[in-house]
Amino acid sequence: MRCSFFACALVLLAACGEGSDSSSAGAGDSGQSYDSGGKVDTDKGDADHDGYDDTEDCDDVLPDVNPGASEVCDGIDNNCVEGIDEGLTTPFYPDTDGDTYGAGTPVEACTQPTGFVENADDCDDTTAAAYPGAFEVCDGIDNNCLDGVDEGVTTPFYADGDADGFGAGTAMDACAAPTGYVGNADDCDDIDAAISPHAEEECNSVDDNCNGDVDEDLCTSRYEREEGVWDNFYCLDGEYTTTYTSSKFCP
Repeated sequence: MRCSFFACALVLLAACGEGSDSSSAGAGDSGQSYDSGGKVDTDKGDADHDGYDDTEDCDDVLPDVNPGASEVCDGIDNNCVEGIDEGLTTPFYPDTDGDTYGAGTPVEACTQPTGFVENADDCDDTTAAAYPGAFEVCDGIDNNCLDGVDEGVTTPFYADGDADGFGAGTAMDACAAPTGYVGNADDCDDIDAAISPHAEEECNSVDDNCNGDVDEDLCTSRYEREEGVWDNFYCLDGEYTTTYTSSKFCP
């Protein structure tokens, strides 16, 4: 069957239109790229249409992630370089006691996590009574995080071996008097409770009242009446005697 010139021309035009539509549809498919011949390149794709194929893009799902993007702190490697949020995070430290001062190992984050702070200045993160700037009190804790525990607020206490209320020896610094200790070092004999600053002086060759003098105001020098004979008994080694050994006696 023969067709007229116009009929044949219409058939040819229709056939060309179908081919053109097929080619246009293929070019518009998502995730496809084409080689120089117009054929689909099955080795490359740009699924997120950000202008970078899947050999360059580190995330071909998010269009804001590609080698040309700026890195922002959002938990994503925006620029496909050197990891996530590089150079943009802040170190935050655990604040276990809730005193706004942290300590320990930091976590890197874009925003401050709950229970974390931006400093690591706490010297004791187990108690809110210790942090920089706190007043030092005598409680066995370095409250102000300076120079040790209870600096400048302790009291020296001394052992009271004879329990007469007066101590001696080396001081022990503490917040309160330990058992067997007192707040003075005034005892001159911490073995005998009869000897202390509150004792009365006796004629016994002992410094009973701890004033540095022995038997003061109790023994007086006298001249002997005749050799070996004294007007009164005199004081010798804690006892009265008449033996001729001294001119010092107790009236």
